[in-house]
Amino acid sequence: KYQLAVLLVIMIPIAITAQTVKKSPSVLFIENVVDARSSAMGGMYDLSDSSVFNVFINPSAFQLVNSKAGVGVSLTGNYDFSHSNLYSFGSFFNIDDKNGIALGVRYFSYPDIPLMDVNGISDGSFSPGEITIDVGYGRKLTSNLSASVTARYVRSDMGSYSGAKAAIAFAADFGVTYKTDVGLMDGANIKAAMALNNFGTKIKYDEIRYDMPAAVKVGSSLFLPFADEHKLTLLVNAGYRVLPSYFNSFEAGVGSEYNVFRYLFVRCGYHFGDKSRGTGNYSTIGAGVAYRQFKLDISSLNGVAESKLRNTFLIGLSAFF
Repeated sequence: KYQLAVLLVIMIPIAITAQTVKKSPSVLFIENVVDARSSAMGGMYDLSDSSVFNVFINPSAFQLVNSKAGVGVSLTGNYDFSHSNLYSFGSFFNIDDKNGIALGVRYFSYPDIPLMDVNGISDGSFSPGEITIDVGYGRKLTSNLSASVTARYVRSDMGSYSGAKAAIAFAADFGVTYKTDVGLMDGANIKAAMALNNFGTKIKYDEIRYDMPAAVKVGSSLFLPFADEHKLTLLVNAGYRVLPSYFNSFEAGVGSEYNVFRYLFVRCGYHFGDKSRGTGNYSTIGAGVAYRQFKLDISSLNGVAESKLRNTFLIGLSAFF
């Protein structure tokens, strides 16, 4: 049995210019934001947030919150979730007031790919899939500063075309988060964070090795509690993909969140990015509801006409204890 050769073209992008072939990063799905709150506020992770999904970007923020533990699930896809869905699980547990651990799993399912025999006759289909397993450790260094390190296992199964096996790679993240009060009003604070993401081995498909996307990111947020019933958060994040060097690009996101009566959240933002090497420019909106320790969040990437993420929808459910 032979899987369609076009599968390799779809799943492992290759840019061809003149007589030079350049390999694009593989497993680009790991750059996707799986936190609906962050997605709605500029399309980038809020690096300094304590979202359960920050295990995938910067779990050091978990040591600067009052919660002992958190767990959540999310689903990313087009509006009817008919294909190319990203399923995510995130969690953290603060062992004591200085040490914490985090665990996360992501699975990306591609559309079914037709299979054909040597005579070109249809012989069923194959469903490619990719998965990451993340384990993080965070430690509070001072009352205002924490740091983290995350180990990542990546497995990419693009099918058995020409006898190829699933590709496996390993990577690591490093992050720091700083939080301090500001004198604008009671309870106001500002947080700043930096993360080095996905630096590790290359991933091998058949006999070709591909770079995974590695990036340096920074972010900051300002929290303004005007009253118990009215709170505002302003957010800015930026990142630069440094590997592979021929596919580097800059992106940034700005956003805001208005929390009314403690139960309802309204969010919006805008993302700036490279059209050919990133996700381009697009607007984001979202909302959330909270009841006791539970939160339900949704976001939509409205985008522009040429945006690759147009009509992308994300929904997440999380709980803090």
